[in-house]
Amino acid sequence: MIIGVASKMIIKKQLLIEKIVIIMMLLIILSLPVLANSENSLTVIEEAGETYLVEDINRFNNLERPVVALALSGGGARALFNIGVIKALVEEGVPIDIVVGTSMGSIVGSLYGSGLAIEQIEEIVTRTPFSRLLEINVADSQSLLKTAKVNRFIEDISPYKRLEEYPVPTALLSYDLTDGSKYLTTTGRISEEIQSSYAIPFYFPIYQKNGRFLIDPGTVEISPAKAASVLGGDLIIATMSSDQKTPPQLYDTPLKSTKRFLDLIQDKNAKRILENYADIVIETDVSKYSFMDFNKAEELIELGYRSARKKMPQLRRLLQEREILLDDYQPRPFINVEQEFVDLKYDRIIVDSRDIIPVFHYGKDHSFFNQGLIRTIRAKAQYGLEYTKGQLHLNGLYTNNKTDDIEIKGRWCKLTNSTDFILKSSFSSNSDLQDYEIGIKYYQYAYTIGFGRGEIAEQDYLYLDNSYELTFGENLITGETDLLFPFGINQAKILTSQQASYMISSKWRINSTFVYNNSKLMESPIIYRGQKPDPFVEKQSSLELEYTYRFLDSIKIMSVFQLTDIGTYLFADYHNQEKDHLAYGIGTRSKFNLLGFKPVDLNFYYAYDQEEENYHLGMAFDYLF
Repeated sequence: MIIGVASKMIIKKQLLIEKIVIIMMLLIILSLPVLANSENSLTVIEEAGETYLVEDINRFNNLERPVVALALSGGGARALFNIGVIKALVEEGVPIDIVVGTSMGSIVGSLYGSGLAIEQIEEIVTRTPFSRLLEINVADSQSLLKTAKVNRFIEDISPYKRLEEYPVPTALLSYDLTDGSKYLTTTGRISEEIQSSYAIPFYFPIYQKNGRFLIDPGTVEISPAKAASVLGGDLIIATMSSDQKTPPQLYDTPLKSTKRFLDLIQDKNAKRILENYADIVIETDVSKYSFMDFNKAEELIELGYRSARKKMPQLRRLLQEREILLDDYQPRPFINVEQEFVDLKYDRIIVDSRDIIPVFHYGKDHSFFNQGLIRTIRAKAQYGLEYTKGQLHLNGLYTNNKTDDIEIKGRWCKLTNSTDFILKSSFSSNSDLQDYEIGIKYYQYAYTIGFGRGEIAEQDYLYLDNSYELTFGENLITGETDLLFPFGINQAKILTSQQASYMISSKWRINSTFVYNNSKLMESPIIYRGQKPDPFVEKQSSLELEYTYRFLDSIKIMSVFQLTDIGTYLFADYHNQEKDHLAYGIGTRSKFNLLGFKPVDLNFYYAYDQEEENYHLGMAFDYLF
């Protein structure tokens, strides 16, 4: 009898696994690509000894004269000052007939040229978590970072998706490695073409188009004022960032000497171009900022705005001399981009490329079956693969623990505009049992709701989960709850995690955390920093008093790494496993960024466990790529 029941259970598990495999195979088949290609006619223009290749020159030639051209320079995060410049020009009524951009200036120019209101561009840039848009590229040697998501996000938030449809004719300047010519992209899907203008070798992928290899032209033409002239600009407004810091006098490392060499070439080329082609230069001092400071977008935009306002009397005289009338200021309407921010927040941006990405986690537990709001500290690696193609996301994760767990997660993004289909399964090498969950998740920016069916440790259940985030000024309340309805048990089970953060003064913040778990199925996220409790501990709480004043704004390392948000805090933790436990101590936390993106959360603490009467020196960090 027992053998028969066991056999039926094994058959049931095998059938479930077969169904999971079949579903995943169908998802892969549905994700097969549809290929398209297009050729654009090019016009060759010679200008002062240089060759420019221009797509669809007729659109620019047919503009009513005189043409006011805006040439936006690059410079990484520093180039966000361009948004402030455009804001001042628009408020003043300065006509902008064409936009030409290079590097980050191309991204800003594309957003404005597409028809977005400059006020909305400012809101988007200050709201966007840039770390979610770029991924470290470990699958090949093409570049350090992958850019498919940022390119698609730019297209998704743009009212028009193709450059030739933009209400303001827009050109992206790049440098062609095949013959050394300058290339002006004016047609095509923005998610495909924008890459050409900020493709910095080693950092970002080189863009290939019709046998050409296009890169960021920053060193040879950081200001596209000359390109604006090629496109027919009669009055050219050029932007330029300046760094008034005294350069170091000692170039004793390859990095310092190479950077100085490139800076000198860039400055020399920019000076020559601006003197010969720009009618007015709006220069902004950004010496206090790094090209990695995307978290300081608001300050950079304000600097650009002030610089442009100072130049306005001179610009008005120029316009009057050329008999160019000012426009009546008519703010563009805002468009609804809330869904795009929902997709960004929950990793639902759909890209056409197929990727197989190695995955590595260290520092915190990233099990697919655990909550994501708070992750338990773990000093073991988790690694696997992530396959993405269009709407399909497949993840495999191996946990190097006693049971050698292997987890699989499949997600079909955008089953509807606001829902995903999600399937998860876990296998252990020392057990015939397989856990699984299958369900639907609904997404809004401030909350999610999920429901479905699952099984853990031979216990079948229905589940309902929810997460939320509420912001009140500088105060934040977040939570995540899993409600389980086990078959054969009349009482529902719950795992809930709640966090709140309150600014009590200009320098002090209180952070509180509470975890309750009576499920005996799902593991509790461990927040206790003393002697580690049982994974299913019922009650935990934590209180932190954080000193928010920053003695150091940031620390830059080797010009590509950045340590930011450095802070100190006091804490007290509690849990009630068998009896009351209390731990208290001091800690420090910060973020470690690569090129201003992909932050690693660093957290060091020293705790005294009052019940165990011992000290704990801990390091918690969330490192993943």
